[in-house]
Amino acid sequence: MKLPLVFHPEVENDVLDSVLFYEDRKRGLSKEFLREVRKAQKAIVANPKLHRMIWKTVRRSLVNRFPFGVFYRIHPDLYSRVKNL
Repeated sequence: MKLPLVFHPEVENDVLDSVLFYEDRKRGLSKEFLREVRKAQKAIVANPKLHRMIWKTVRRSLVNRFPFGVFYRIHPDLYSRVKNL
């Protein structure tokens, strides 16, 4: 079983702003951006400890091809519950 991704409320706005920015630069570029963000999210779900901590308990996965990072934390209570199933 994999850990669920729970998004901070501001994440949607950050991603939407980036989508609009890239689509304004080149038609279809926003789809490529979203594809890379989803790849980063899948990698986080598959291996939450893959990326090192950059501040206290916050980790960052850099998105390929774009200057964008997915910041995340592993909640120990969720991680231990899922890991022990």
